[in-house]
Amino acid sequence: MSRIKDRASEIKNENGNEKITQKDLLFYIVGRLDDLEEKVQLYDRDATKIKTQIKIFWILLPIALTLAGVIGSLM
Repeated sequence: MSRIKDRASEIKNENGNEKITQKDLLFYIVGRLDDLEEKVQLYDRDATKIKTQIKIFWILLPIALTLAGVIGSLM
């Protein structure tokens, strides 16, 4: 509980110790949630790219090994 009070006092000091209305707090929380949503979408795109790269790697690996075996047997 003291961590919450410490964090609240930090925010009050950053705000100049002015009064904060519930409306201001609501808009702040909504803004933070929008920022989080954008970050989640960015991370989701990155994760999708990585998963696609891994799938392509596993598809191309047997093909590359087969070609290396064929080329090695010809030499």
